[in-house]
Amino acid sequence: MSEKSTLLSEDELKEYLARWTMNNSRFAPRSKSSDEAAFIFDYVIPDTRFEVLSHYISGNDDIISVFKTEIILSDWQSRDQRRHRIAYLKFMTTEIDSLGNLFSYISGYSIVNEN
Repeated sequence: MSEKSTLLSEDELKEYLARWTMNNSRFAPRSKSSDEAAFIFDYVIPDTRFEVLSHYISGNDDIISVFKTEIILSDWQSRDQRRHRIAYLKFMTTEIDSLGNLFSYISGYSIVNEN
């Protein structure tokens, strides 16, 4: 799968979302503050609802499922009193072994939209 090289790991996604939150949420420390490292380290990716976008078969016959979710900050939660949103995709790979057993794992994440 060619997009694998551009996908974010869960740790990279966590850091990206933590920095996005610091830039936009009035409840998070500002970037470059003394609390930045601790905030990123302690950041937990919010539980969100994922919707299925598509499924396809990769070149090596794995089943790839693509899911989309978003995190929204309401205007009262943001630094600039505007609504902010970030959407990202989760790619799940399902492999089938020679006995027909299925093994699924998260192959990565991709940021698709932010404002």
